[in-house]
Amino acid sequence: MAIPEDIKAQHIRLALRHIDEHGVPPRRQATRFRLVHRSREYPPKYVLSLAAELGLGRELSPGEFGGGTETNQFLTRRGFDVQGDGGVAVEAVVERERPVRPRDQVVAVQPSGEVMIARITLCDPRDSHPKGPRLCSYEHSRMNGPAGPGRRTITPGGGFVRHDDVWAGSRGWESTPGDFQAAVHRAVPYLRKIWTNRVWKAARQRTRWLTIGIDQDWGPEDLWPRPHAELVAIVDVEREDVVRWTGKSFPVPNQQRDLIQAPLDSHFVTLGRRRVVVLGCHDLSMYNARGYANQNPTGTRRKRRAKFRRMWRQASQTIVLQPPHETDSPNTWRTAWAGLHDDLPTVQCWASGIYYKRKARGKLADVLRSTRSSEGVLDVVVAG
Repeated sequence: MAIPEDIKAQHIRLALRHIDEHGVPPRRQATRFRLVHRSREYPPKYVLSLAAELGLGRELSPGEFGGGTETNQFLTRRGFDVQGDGGVAVEAVVERERPVRPRDQVVAVQPSGEVMIARITLCDPRDSHPKGPRLCSYEHSRMNGPAGPGRRTITPGGGFVRHDDVWAGSRGWESTPGDFQAAVHRAVPYLRKIWTNRVWKAARQRTRWLTIGIDQDWGPEDLWPRPHAELVAIVDVEREDVVRWTGKSFPVPNQQRDLIQAPLDSHFVTLGRRRVVVLGCHDLSMYNARGYANQNPTGTRRKRRAKFRRMWRQASQTIVLQPPHETDSPNTWRTAWAGLHDDLPTVQCWASGIYYKRKARGKLADVLRSTRSSEGVLDVVVAG
């Protein structure tokens, strides 16, 4: 496999900074070559592996690309000095990097009344399935959209991070809060890697709370289905801290044996004196009337749904945030949102974070209209 050309000089610099702070694992030390940067030496192949993970949101294992000439020439083309035994520089022509083109358009639609939710819509992205918690879209929108230090901002769901080790806990309907916390523990380092100081600084100007999705799965690449968790971090931007971790609690049928489920009470949180529910992607389907009719009246799915609805009625939450992974049709969540309104008339403001694909089944305006309340939602659409 060739080294991805999407790895840019800025991603490599992030990797160097990470090594400065955390060092190099014993097995990834340099042997014949070294990257020299600001009088410090780094192992070239490990630098590229980190650059892919930090910059593109996916791991690049040592077996996926070659060391020596392939790695060295890739680094030198991006302006870095790679030296071999005896301090001999590797010969290569440095190519001028194409600048990363910003998103073509950021459109912010300001509601007439108070903004309780700002939602980020990533529309027609260049890459087929953005990794990480879609911070590329958030980065542009937060810099260009209207300021609102008291608002809650929702982004689309996250992409998967794969762990090669085997999941040791329970999964499916047998998941426990301890299993969920173990998944959160593995997600924290990835949140730290992508949530840089630059992002913190800019986010403070635009929002107070932010949802970030980080999905994970465990096991070798050829194992399917794999144990997995779909997590959502609720971040207090002002305090630079995670207020709550939650995630998917209601799996789609083909996930119910392998999903590491979030505890139901993790969805309920108070943000700025407002009672808020943060749902996992498919959790909204607990209010889908058609799905309810097709469930076994004594089955686990029906029991999970009934328990969650009882908890919500007792909590009387007034704001709902849902970060689904993809929404390309106005009908995707329409029935579920309608069922929620019928069951919970106290809900005042609600929205889904939207990732709108190139080949969508419905018009963007219709998708946005069907996934938000009529008042209180600031729409920020990032068009690529």
